[in-house]
Amino acid sequence: MNPDWNPDRAVLVVEDDEATAELERRALVRSGAVVRVVGRVSDALELLEREAFSAILLDYQLPDGDAWRIVEVAKGLRPRTPVVLVTAMGNERVAAEAIHRGVVEYVKKTGTFYDELPDVVKRVVTFARAEERLRRSDALFQLIALHAQDMISTDDANGFVTSISPACRRLLGYEPEELIGTRGIDLVHPEDRATTVTARMSSSLDSQISSVVRSRRKDGTYIWVESNSYVVRDPEAGTPVEVITITRDITERKKAEHTARALEASLRTSEAQAKAMLDAIPDLMFRMTADGTFLDYRAHATNELYVPPENIIGNNVRELMPPAFAEDCLGYIRAALETRSRQCWEFQLPLPNGPLDFEARMVPIGSADVLAIVRNISASKAEGVIRNSLREKDVLLKEIHHRVKNNLQVISSLLKLQAMNVSDVAARDVFAQSRGRVHSIALVHEKLYQSKDLSHVDFDDYAHVLVESLFHAHEAAKRGISPVIHVDELNLAVDAAVPCGLIINELVTNALTHGFPDGRTGSVQISLRRIGPERIELQVTDDGVGLPAEVDPRRSASLGLDLVFTFAEQLDAEVEVTRDGGTAFCFRFPCGAA
Repeated sequence: MNPDWNPDRAVLVVEDDEATAELERRALVRSGAVVRVVGRVSDALELLEREAFSAILLDYQLPDGDAWRIVEVAKGLRPRTPVVLVTAMGNERVAAEAIHRGVVEYVKKTGTFYDELPDVVKRVVTFARAEERLRRSDALFQLIALHAQDMISTDDANGFVTSISPACRRLLGYEPEELIGTRGIDLVHPEDRATTVTARMSSSLDSQISSVVRSRRKDGTYIWVESNSYVVRDPEAGTPVEVITITRDITERKKAEHTARALEASLRTSEAQAKAMLDAIPDLMFRMTADGTFLDYRAHATNELYVPPENIIGNNVRELMPPAFAEDCLGYIRAALETRSRQCWEFQLPLPNGPLDFEARMVPIGSADVLAIVRNISASKAEGVIRNSLREKDVLLKEIHHRVKNNLQVISSLLKLQAMNVSDVAARDVFAQSRGRVHSIALVHEKLYQSKDLSHVDFDDYAHVLVESLFHAHEAAKRGISPVIHVDELNLAVDAAVPCGLIINELVTNALTHGFPDGRTGSVQISLRRIGPERIELQVTDDGVGLPAEVDPRRSASLGLDLVFTFAEQLDAEVEVTRDGGTAFCFRFPCGAA
């Protein structure tokens, strides 16, 4: 079977002259076609009702009726079946009528006309198939364009929009008819126009071109879009004829990429700082598996136990250390992994210059690894060296508090910058509240950094600075609201200072935001005092409008109040709320929490 023919469909020959019909049939069969031959209109109509044909060869004059009836029925049943008119009447009137009735080819009966029939039929069948594929492809394109979330458009060679899908309403805010006939490049940000498909397709022979640009919406705002275009080119000249483009809004992706880059830069900075800090630590550090195999190793070349890393990593502690020490080490590894707690021990090793004392600290990391730090403590047993070591730790702790404070300030600044790009008022308020919480924590670390006692905070100084910053942020003085602060000389541990500071932040912020509406004036009082030898009392009181009677602060949907009771649980505090002439929160917690 010739691949040019459809094996499931024959060619129908309608010819009343038997000799001519046989010549036509033989010519087509030699070319590989399956042929059906009938000589009457009625027989042809009956076949058309039952069977589909690749093509129809139709004699103009038939004995039992009008040949045009066959064309009419064929087009009604299967509109794309090609009909070739074969006739001895070669006049213009017949040819014009044939074209008018949908005949695709006109063949005049000459001496050897039947030799031309295979090529004629192949040509019309091929054309009909191509036309059907094109019709289906166009229908599929229109269906996709109508329902796709991405915007699909076509432009002519000069960049003018010839069609565009309804997705342009969501993407750009325009109706399709507003964009048809316009130049798509006119909506592109001036700085991005050199990268568009319109700008690049003349200088590039690529058929597929992608671009990422900023596109202007109807409301004047810009969004980031990604366009993937297919350039249809003239097959001979290679010049652009049409461009089909799929455009997607990637604004959120660009924002995420920007945030990811910022986080990556912050991570690189943190990693560099961590590496610098690790490099500054003189101790020997190594990571080991549960069976004592060394996975990683770090030590200064000046360390008494220094060995080149290649002699350590991959080996087992039993292979490198004395048996007694190796067994002790394996025991501490098991204890660290089973209890998930730090293990500390001291040991002595005989070295060429004499025995030295060391201290090992081991902590679990992951489910089957431990990290150990080994320090030479021989000299530190002397009182003077111990004092130096303590000073080094104080400096390190100060630096840590300082870095934590700085990092929290960076986070606060990032929240501020993000809030500037948010138009929703409620969202901006959430960012502002988050900044306040970050600030209250950062202030604790700032006071620790400035304090001689690196584990406790002078809460009187801390409370004044925190409250003054909150009043300044809410312009409370201009509104006639004043702070009243009474704090005993108390130094709170970090674990108590942070939740106390966050409680003050939430309640003072809530009072300044909601407690004094419509120009109401008043005050907010903060007090912290010792009540007896074992307990401390924190009070935050305002004389504003107070909480509504229907609001249960312990079950409020407010995140701020929810946080207040969470922080109170951290302090193991009893909480009492009164609403007499305003709102008062009282927290009593054990001195052990401070």
